[in-house]
Amino acid sequence: MDKKEEAVKRMEMLKMSRQCINAFKRGEIWESEGIGALYECNDEEKKIIEKFNNDNPDCLVYHLIHNKFDFGECYTILFVSGYEEEWEQDRIDIAQGYIFSYDYNKDYEDCSEFGCIGYKSNVGGLIRVS
Repeated sequence: MDKKEEAVKRMEMLKMSRQCINAFKRGEIWESEGIGALYECNDEEKKIIEKFNNDNPDCLVYHLIHNKFDFGECYTILFVSGYEEEWEQDRIDIAQGYIFSYDYNKDYEDCSEFGCIGYKSNVGGLIRVS
């Protein structure tokens, strides 16, 4: 299975809307915001994805979650890693309500980091809950 197929499988596990999944299959990445509302990524967000891809060339980004916190405006970048041996554990985590991701802090870039977040599926998109 390639990274794109794996990303689609994860999006289905995350109960993302068929419209969002089909957009990804066409090469478009969407973001979730607020209650899980879906939007096409704007030019600024595409640059965030491009920077992540340049820094992590073995990864494939499939979705963003946008939030504003007290500690800054953040984009949670969901991706499939280039390490296929990790994919099964990633799927187990998703089934348990967690996603390994990269949090890009737009206001304080030095605070950006990899880690696990909790999520909830809603209205075809995702809500970050932890």
